[in-house]
Amino acid sequence: MYVSWRFAIDLTIVVEELNIRGLARSRLAKSILDAAWSRFLDILSYKAASAGGQVVRINPRYTTQKCFKCGELVQKSLSVRTHICPWCGYVADRDVNAAKNILKAGAQPSGTLADGLADEPRSRRL
Repeated sequence: MYVSWRFAIDLTIVVEELNIRGLARSRLAKSILDAAWSRFLDILSYKAASAGGQVVRINPRYTTQKCFKCGELVQKSLSVRTHICPWCGYVADRDVNAAKNILKAGAQPSGTLADGLADEPRSRRL
């Protein structure tokens, strides 16, 4: 007897929509081209699709400047590696703050408790 199980997994990978050609004209051109970012994203998209998922690309504008907790813009130079929000007091590594903003921008509202409590419950039990 053979039993086959298939699990449905909602696989969504969220990345920044980078202007790789523009970045390749910067002083980091060699590093960017050596890393083959464009090819990596193509392979990632293919693999996600073959697993039933998707890669969502979002606008990178302000992902490092915007506070993940309160949404205020906190201007900082690239040399500043820690995000410190003067409005809400949130402190995180700059890259962690940006990653959370990227994930939040690409997330689809699902109404689950992981997204926070809904304004109205979906069903009422008496």
